[in-house]
Amino acid sequence: MRLVLIAALLASTASVAARAHEESAPAAQSKPVPKEELLKPPADAAHYVVVSEAGQHGSQWRWQLPDGRTAYRWSQELRGWITEMDQVTTFGRDGTIAALNVRGVTIAGDAAEEFRVADGRASWKTANDSGE
Repeated sequence: MRLVLIAALLASTASVAARAHEESAPAAQSKPVPKEELLKPPADAAHYVVVSEAGQHGSQWRWQLPDGRTAYRWSQELRGWITEMDQVTTFGRDGTIAALNVRGVTIAGDAAEEFRVADGRASWKTANDSGE
């Protein structure tokens, strides 16, 4: 009798599991920009060091580009988790972010991200998502 009940229970849940992923698989992630192609901070960039009790894990830099945008570079390795990214940010007159672009790689894969605000509407695009 127990085997009949177990078989009935398994049979009743099989169709639910088959419908659990009706959406198509996500598109393959884009290929990250290699470390060698990311922005290189100039000698006068503000430099921040990422440290813990175990020692230094990485560095972050911030500097102004000739066109007034702010650039960032982040390089970190923490217990094998490697992050190599750069970011260029455009600030509006009121100090809010008007646009930003991120490139590189994180533990989760491609760090690519774009964000824009135009005519009161924000839009974004990542390796996996986009929207307004």
